[in-house]
Amino acid sequence: MPRPLPPAIHHSIEHNVHAIYHQTIRESLDDLVGGLGVNEAHVAECEAAGECWVLHWYPHTPIGFYFVIAPTFDLLVERAWALAEG
Repeated sequence: MPRPLPPAIHHSIEHNVHAIYHQTIRESLDDLVGGLGVNEAHVAECEAAGECWVLHWYPHTPIGFYFVIAPTFDLLVERAWALAEG
């Protein structure tokens, strides 16, 4: 069982949203995050696996949010904690 998600006032998790809209993973991420950019190595992992998990969350701060992607849920949670713990 993976670790729980980092503490936040809101979490949003999506899985394979690209398939709903008949898009590639990259097209879907471009629509989702626009000009924010994503880690290209992480995009390549998702494309190779044909799976894309997305986590977007707002920590307990007045401004800002985090956004991570991964080909598996367990890796998504691992990356979320790595980002949150800085």
